[in-house]
Amino acid sequence: MRISTNIPGMISRRNLSNINNQLKTSIERLSSGFRINSAADDPQGLAISQRLRTVISSYEKNLENTQGGITMMQTADGNMDSLSTIISRIRDLTVLSASGDKTDEDRYMYQVEVNTLMEEYTSIVTNSEYNGIKLLDGSLGMAASVAGDIDNIADDSKITINGDVIQTGQYDIEVKRMADKATAYLHGDTAAVLTDANKMYEFVDAVGNGSLSLTINVNGTATSVIGDVEDGAGDTISEFVSKINDALTDAGIEASAQFAGADIEPIAGNNQPGISITSDKYGSDSSITLSFTQNYGGPDPTAINSTPDIALTTVANESDLSATTKTDLEITLGDFVITDRNDTSETITVGVNETISDILANINAVGGAAVTGVFNVGEQRIEIMDASGGIGTLKIEESGGGNTAGDLGILGEATGNEITGKSLSRTRDFVLEVTAPDSSTATVLGNYKDSDTNFDGLKNLDVAIADSGSVLDGTQVSGGIAGVTFALEESGIALNNQFSILVQGSELELEVAPVGGADARFGISLGNMKLSEIGLLDDSGNYDISSQPNAQLLLGDDDNPANADTALNKVLLNRAKAGAYQNALTGLTTMISDTITTLSAADTRISGTDYAAETMRFTTLQIMQQGAIYGLTQSSVNQSYVLDLLTPLE
Repeated sequence: MRISTNIPGMISRRNLSNINNQLKTSIERLSSGFRINSAADDPQGLAISQRLRTVISSYEKNLENTQGGITMMQTADGNMDSLSTIISRIRDLTVLSASGDKTDEDRYMYQVEVNTLMEEYTSIVTNSEYNGIKLLDGSLGMAASVAGDIDNIADDSKITINGDVIQTGQYDIEVKRMADKATAYLHGDTAAVLTDANKMYEFVDAVGNGSLSLTINVNGTATSVIGDVEDGAGDTISEFVSKINDALTDAGIEASAQFAGADIEPIAGNNQPGISITSDKYGSDSSITLSFTQNYGGPDPTAINSTPDIALTTVANESDLSATTKTDLEITLGDFVITDRNDTSETITVGVNETISDILANINAVGGAAVTGVFNVGEQRIEIMDASGGIGTLKIEESGGGNTAGDLGILGEATGNEITGKSLSRTRDFVLEVTAPDSSTATVLGNYKDSDTNFDGLKNLDVAIADSGSVLDGTQVSGGIAGVTFALEESGIALNNQFSILVQGSELELEVAPVGGADARFGISLGNMKLSEIGLLDDSGNYDISSQPNAQLLLGDDDNPANADTALNKVLLNRAKAGAYQNALTGLTTMISDTITTLSAADTRISGTDYAAETMRFTTLQIMQQGAIYGLTQSSVNQSYVLDLLTPLE
């Protein structure tokens, strides 16, 4: 027997150490609940588990974000509920005030309540916020800014976002045609060259003393002025012009009068002195009409009224009129009846494929060519004259009736559907060429109005650019700044001026996915609910129901919806938007919760302890530990037998 090495003891000790290590691992798994407690337990499994736990943690934060977004939209919805209630009450008060059984005292009290409601409305919009974030003042909407060589639209307040913007980015815009001011003329009845120091008696070539009463209507607002006509006395022309300007100012009309001693209207061709009255506004949304009565005897002066005419979408001087088709014109399609002064009529048709030459040929056929039409290339307009020598008036009517002077560009003295075709003028719109961020282009008009297109013609020269796919007079146009409106003013604009509008989103973005980039963000954009933005107020910034006519006007009609209805629709649309966001975020919340559950289950399968299997393993290791201890004990006993060999014999 050799005892230099206790091999059985060493084997028992080694096994006991291994079993103790395994027992330690088993106890750690049973006590922690995790199968992987260190990289040594399962290196690959640990990497997968840690990645899953990182994603799960991100999703948990995303869940907090979506829940915060839902709460934010619920807050906005609740505030807009109050706004819609206020607007509904304002409309109710308008209906009450519009009724004839109410007194002025009643209407005064209604107005007081309206003013109070509007203050409350403003307070709600101002104070509507979530976690310090303003919700209804436009802060969560889109924003636009302008740059370029047109200084007077650099004021960003002139640019507004009206609805959803189809494309964000930079829009390059070039002025292709200038707009005109609306002008009406009062022609005198003398061919003599006068100065403004001459008397009105000379201006109208009167034969007796009396007065001239002139009524001026500018953009639907009228005012009147009376001039004293007296031989050797009465008003001078300068004094009468001053009376007109004072009356325009008192009436709040943005227009002015001036005198020209000869050739007041260049195309009149009769060298007459005259008074011109010109609107301060540009574009076809502006118009001026004049009417007058006289009691001094002698001839009447001639009033020439301003109405729009043919508007070309290009400023190019077309020399080949047969190549300029109806698609290049902004005039109404359809049939028109032209009747000369001998009551000879001819129907002309303006169709999509009609050229200027076609239109002129049809005009020139009227009355055996007694009516002639020519195209003034330099002025870009059709000029019509009647040389028939009859005593009637040149009439232009739709084939079904109706005054279409503006559609064909005739300017003259109107009575009913009849227009004296004395001369032509026009109030042209701006023509702009827009290049969108996607490089598509669109040609657009300021003030263009057509309910069948996506143009949004606004007053005061605001311009809305067409959506892609809009149809203008049967022709599809492309690109544009859908949802963006901006104003061009009269001063500082020149032909071919270029500027850019940068449309950017200032929407609130919620991180709703663990990955980065745009796909991981949920954008929230709410409209500006301020009183100045929802269409409740009139052009003067008021909502006046203190009189029955005002209240009735605010109730609107089928063609002109009430201010309150317009405002309520905008609030409700914005509220619907907030509701849609809530639903979308609720869906995201459910999806994120399901994802967290699924990923957690996957992580548990990888890193979690299987208690049934681990308990059996733990029991096995305990038995093996006891066996190893017993073996180690026995190995020591076996080695002690050598002592028996060394015991002396007795």
